[in-house]
Amino acid sequence: WFYMDGISFSVEICLDHLVHRALMTHMADAVTGSKTLIPSSSSSSSAVRGHAADRVEWVGMPRRMAQISLVSSAGMDVDVSSLALADGGHMFLQDGLTGNVEPHSTYGQDDCKPNEYEFFGGSQCVKRTAVISATDVTFEYELNKAFKEYNLYPESGHRSWKNMLSGVFSSTAYQPKLTLYDPVDIALTS
Repeated sequence: WFYMDGISFSVEICLDHLVHRALMTHMADAVTGSKTLIPSSSSSSSAVRGHAADRVEWVGMPRRMAQISLVSSAGMDVDVSSLALADGGHMFLQDGLTGNVEPHSTYGQDDCKPNEYEFFGGSQCVKRTAVISATDVTFEYELNKAFKEYNLYPESGHRSWKNMLSGVFSSTAYQPKLTLYDPVDIALTS
C-alpha cells in the first residue's frame, strides 16, 4: 500500500492477489487499531533550485480501500474476491504468461462460482462499483477495453524482441508490449 499525490494504491505480485494480500492487510489494519504506516509521496509546487520539492512521509492506511490497485503476474487473472478497491476504484493487472490473449470476462459460467464474474486475458483493467439497496449490498464490475498496445521491439531484425530478450527470460511466449489505457476517473474517497 502507498499514497502518491493523495491517491491510494495497493500493489500485489501474482500469488499475493490470489491470497487476498491487499484486502487482508487492509482488514488487519482496521481490527488492530489502524497502526499500519505506509509511504506517502507528494510534490510541492515550490521549487528549490529549479527542482520540485519532493518528499515521502509515513502515514496511516486509507480507510476506504485503494483508489487504484496494481497487480503484476505470471499466470494470474483478476479475482473479484481479492479486490481491496474503494467504490469506483480500478484495478490494473498485467499477466506475463497470457499477454497475447484478448481481455474478456464471464459471469456465472463456472459451476464452482455460479454467481461471480471472472476475468481473463493478459492486460486487464476492472472497475468495481458498489450497489446498495435497503436490504443488500452487491458489486458490479466493468472490464475496460479502451486501450492501445504498442510493440516495444521490432518483430524481426538485429533489434528484434527475441534477440533483445535472449537469455533474460526463460520463455519467449509472445512479444512484449506497452499497454496504454484511455484516461479513467479516479475513485473519490471523501
